[in-house]
Amino acid sequence: MPHRRGITPSCTYMTRYPTPITWALLVALLVAQALLVSMFFPAEPVHRTGSHSVEADIHIESSVFYPKQVTLRMGDHVTVRLRNKDAYAHGFAIAEYEVSEYVQAGEEKVFTFTATKQGMFNIFCNVWCSSEHPRMSASLIVE
Repeated sequence: MPHRRGITPSCTYMTRYPTPITWALLVALLVAQALLVSMFFPAEPVHRTGSHSVEADIHIESSVFYPKQVTLRMGDHVTVRLRNKDAYAHGFAIAEYEVSEYVQAGEEKVFTFTATKQGMFNIFCNVWCSSEHPRMSASLIVE
């Protein structure tokens, strides 16, 4: 393409194809995005490891169980990884399944049970922990 009055364009950095630096920046942005997404949207807390095997990652923070609801299928063998992120001890209980666990401040406890009863059950803290203790509950749903 001819230029007017013999002036050549001074913007020679503009090319038709991305340069290696452009590709490196693009990859860096994609990695940063993946890290941010995993940080703010963690993996599902309840995930299947087999047809009747489930792992549940439950944590306690500010006297609240996360997630607030756990859904299982009848006959599931459940491995619970309970993490206490608070500065004081908590309990984890499901009366209908005779589950009763105690976890110290900042510790993790792993235990198992089998979902043998269908329905909706209350998960609660069975250790007096704070003024928020009466509101500390979650739901277990077995379909």
